[in-house]
Amino acid sequence: MKKKSWFKRFISILGLCIIFFICIKFFHDTFRVKIVDKSLKINSYVKINSYVKINELIIIHISDMHLKKVKKSHLKLIEKINSLNPDIICLTGDIFHYKVKSDEELIKSICLIESLIAKYGVYMVFGNTEIPIKEKILENINTQKIRILENTFQTLTINGYKINILGIFNIYSPTYTAYKEVINEDFQYPTILLSHSPEVIYQIKNEAIKLVLSGHLHAGQICIPYLGAIILPSECTETGYHSYQFVKNSIFYTIQKGIHTINGIYMSVSSGINFGSPRFFSNNEIIQITVSSTIKK
Repeated sequence: MKKKSWFKRFISILGLCIIFFICIKFFHDTFRVKIVDKSLKINSYVKINSYVKINELIIIHISDMHLKKVKKSHLKLIEKINSLNPDIICLTGDIFHYKVKSDEELIKSICLIESLIAKYGVYMVFGNTEIPIKEKILENINTQKIRILENTFQTLTINGYKINILGIFNIYSPTYTAYKEVINEDFQYPTILLSHSPEVIYQIKNEAIKLVLSGHLHAGQICIPYLGAIILPSECTETGYHSYQFVKNSIFYTIQKGIHTINGIYMSVSSGINFGSPRFFSNNEIIQITVSSTIKK
C-alpha cells in the first residue's frame, strides 16, 4: 500500500510539474521576441552586362503583427527594430487587423508603424487580415514613410548600384491573377519580392528574383518539439478570412518558417510577432538578413 501511495504521489507531483512547465512555456513563447540573424550571398547576375554588388545590405523582415490595440510591448518592439540600424525594413502583411478596436486605435497603430526607421525606406504589402480595412489604411498612412507596394516595385540605388523591391497583393482566388503577371515581368535589376503568403514561391519563373520575404503561417503557433506545427493556415482569400488544415495536407508543409532555397531562390518565412496570441515552441521573431554579393559591376 505504501508503494502504491508513494507512486500516486509521484505521478501527481510529476503531472503538476508538467502543467507548470507548459504554462510557463506558453507565456514565454507568447510574449518573447527572438532576433533571427541570417547572412545570404546572392548570385546577382541578371542579364549580360547587368550586375550588382551589395556589401552587407541589412534587411529587417517583420510580419503578422495583427495590431488591434497599441501596447507598451509594441513600443519596445519598434525601439528594438530601430536599434538594429537597418538599411531596409520589409513588412510582409497582416501588420494591421480588421478587428481593430476603433478607428482611433487604427490611427495609433499606423503611427506606431510610421515610427520605423530605415536608411533606404520601409516597404509594406497587404495581407488577408487587412483586406476589410485596406481603404482606411490607405487614407491615413503616410506613404512617404511607409511605401505600400501593391503589384508594383521601386528601384533603389545603393552605393551606386541598383536593386528592385517588388511587392504583390496575392490572394487565393481563381479570378485574381494580376500578381502572377507582375512576378514574371522582365526586371533589369536583382529583385527582392515581398508577398504575404509564401505559396508564390512555386509560381516564380523569373531569374531576376533572388529573395522572397513572406509570412502568413505564424510557424503554426502551437508546435510539437522535433515535429513542428500541428496545423497551418490555408492560402489567403479575398474575404480576409482563412481556414486551417493539418500540416501534411498543406502546400506549406515544407516551408513553415525560416530560410529556404526553392528553385534557386532564397525565401524567408517569418513566424510573425503577434503578442497575446498563444504560442508553444514557436517564437515571435524579428528576422535580420544580411545580404551580400561578390560579383563586381
